[in-house]
Amino acid sequence: MYLGRIVEIADRDDLFKIPRTPYTKALLSAIPEPNPETGATRQRAIRTGR
Repeated sequence: MYLGRIVEIADRDDLFKIPRTPYTKALLSAIPEPNPETGATRQRAIRTGR
């Protein structure tokens, strides 16, 4: 949900493999990486605007 509206509905596996919206991509990229070595090199999706 974003601003009280559903932005994407998908099966769990599909959602993690191929997120459709920039907002979902940004949320998934914010999940912490448990390995500090690989976590330091990962790319985060930054969403701008509404």
